[in-house]
Amino acid sequence: MEQKWVRRILWIAVIAVCGLIFFFSAQSGEESADTSGKVVEWLIAILIKGYHMLAAAQQQEIFDTASLIVRKLAHFSEFALLGFLVRLLMQSYQVKAGASRAWVATSLYAVTDELHQLFSDARGASVVDVGIDSLGAAAGVGIACLLLWLILTSRKAKGEAPD
Repeated sequence: MEQKWVRRILWIAVIAVCGLIFFFSAQSGEESADTSGKVVEWLIAILIKGYHMLAAAQQQEIFDTASLIVRKLAHFSEFALLGFLVRLLMQSYQVKAGASRAWVATSLYAVTDELHQLFSDARGASVVDVGIDSLGAAAGVGIACLLLWLILTSRKAKGEAPD
């Protein structure tokens, strides 16, 4: 019975993350820039004292660099989370080669995400972003594998039967 609830929760989480990724990809270029711009402004306010005293050109250079980093980390992070969840979901079904299949599935979603952006105003598809997304997926799958290994090792040490 517990396994069914775990699967349901994982399915809901996977669908929610896919929906969130879809939502962000559906934003226009201007909306997307506004969203990441707010995060960048917040980070700059925390991390760079005296930012507003710098020359306008320096401020713009810092803002543009921070914006690029924030946007690429967002790609990496959202697909790391998705890869993590898909790996756990595959484990709940005891799928053979679950790690590689979770990575492939998540990476394929990254491709469809970039294609989706072609239909969003002032957005485009990027092979670089697919690569960043796939690296994030690999990181998430890897973390899930480590977590699963730790759980299995702990259960074996306690003499419990693995799921």
